[in-house]
Amino acid sequence: MSFAFDPARLSDAELVRFVAFRRGQGDAADPKLLAALGEQERRRGDTLRFEASLRVIGEAARSRRFVAYKDIAEASGLVWSLPLRNQMRSHLDEVCQRMLGEADALISAIVVNAGHLKSGEMSPQSLRGFVDCAKRLGVVVNRDPMAFLREQQDRTFAWGTRTKGA
Repeated sequence: MSFAFDPARLSDAELVRFVAFRRGQGDAADPKLLAALGEQERRRGDTLRFEASLRVIGEAARSRRFVAYKDIAEASGLVWSLPLRNQMRSHLDEVCQRMLGEADALISAIVVNAGHLKSGEMSPQSLRGFVDCAKRLGVVVNRDPMAFLREQQDRTFAWGTRTKGA
């Protein structure tokens, strides 16, 4: 007899340990891991929200345009600020992890600084963080980081096209 996994029944400490263990297993699309990540987000409360970020990134991908970090914050009803900037990396890592299987892309590739909305370029620090995210998720980066970014942006736009009207 098997029981349904309910991450809401775990304590905060158990949830943290569970997520760390499952991430260590290397299956970014593991349904139990994704459920646990969703529960962590629910418990955090006033923070960046996965569904809001997914909506903004999806709309931008369908329109083949780039989106600013500030837009991600505002989609969650938050004001773009330094403390929020510090949360953005882990939030976008989670967005990528939760969507990698469905999108076949690291969809945060189209999230850039406001000054790069036309070009889609990332600052060296942002590009380094993006490549590190890919490596943490087991995505092989075996070329120039900028070429890898462009490939992921193209794949994200292709995902947007596939999900038009969804």
